[in-house]
Order: sequence, then structure tokens, then C-alpha cells
Amino acid sequence: AGPPPLIMTRISFHISPYLPISQVQLVLLDHGLYRDLPRAFALTYSRLWHGVVLGDADAIREAAEEMGVGQYYPLLAAMLTARPWTDILRAGDTGDARALHEKGTAADKKQIAGYAAQYAKHIGIVLDLVPRPLLLLFKTNDCLRHAERQLGAAGVGSFLITLRYCLCCLRHEARAAAAAVS
Repeated sequence: AGPPPLIMTRISFHISPYLPISQVQLVLLDHGLYRDLPRAFALTYSRLWHGVVLGDADAIREAAEEMGVGQYYPLLAAMLTARPWTDILRAGDTGDARALHEKGTAADKKQIAGYAAQYAKHIGIVLDLVPRPLLLLFKTNDCLRHAERQLGAAGVGSFLITLRYCLCCLRHEARAAAAAVS
């Protein structure tokens, strides 16, 4: 068996119209976009996320170079997390990944919107240069962040789930490399 998929999307739900109104329901809409990620891309994406969570600028730069956007590595990490580069580095310096979570304040939203406007041209360049599967992952991350915000759990679940699958992918690759050597 291979590493676990980075995105688990094939989930079926049956919603009964007879549920009591007071019961909370989560309805998932299937956007119909499925893609098997090439192994090399999945490994690069996993190394990128690992570098982001550790605030490891060198690891982020290396992954960005593999994705064809090496000179834009701080912007790539900021686009992936919707956090400023300084927050990404702070998470690594302090060992506290909470620096990567949205703060949800008006000032934070204004800051992120300001960065998006300031770097709009460069964001367009990055989106044009990155491997196509990354565009789907960007959109998936954005949808998950939006759902978390609406549910009052901003940033907690999707970061941890993404990191868990990325670490599984890296661990699987390390085991495969070790087995090939012995």
C-alpha cells in the first residue's frame, strides 16, 4: 500500500429530512474535482508543509524551488497559510504553531487584505508558475479555512490534518528509501 492520500474527498453522507431541527447537521458539497497527486509533487508539498510548520526558511525555499517559484518562497508560504511571512518564522522560532492560525480580529483581516493587495501581481505570477495540482490544494485549503471560520474553529483542524498526512507521506518515503538501501 502507498502513503495515505493528502486529501480524502470520497465521503458519502445520507441526510435524512426527518432529523429534529435542533440537531446540528454538517452538509458537505462535493465539488467534483478529484486528482491523484503525482508522487514527486506529494513529497514536495509535504516537505513544504513540514518546513512551514517548523518555520524553516531553507526547507520552504527548497520546496518552492522544486515547484518552480524559488524566489517567491516567502510568498508561497504566506499563500499556503494565509499568514504573513513573519508569523511563519515566528512559529518556527517559538515552536508554537498557533502563530499560523487566523486571529479573526478586524486588524488581522485588514492586514491580510493589505498584503493581498500589495502583492497581487506577485501572487498572480506564483499562481501561473506553480504545478497545477497546487492550485487545487490552494482552493481546498481556502474552503477548509472558510468552513472552520464559520464553525468557530479557525485554523485548528485543517492545519493539523494536512500536517498529519504530509508527515505520513514523508515517513512512508523515508521507509521506502531505507528499504531500498538494505
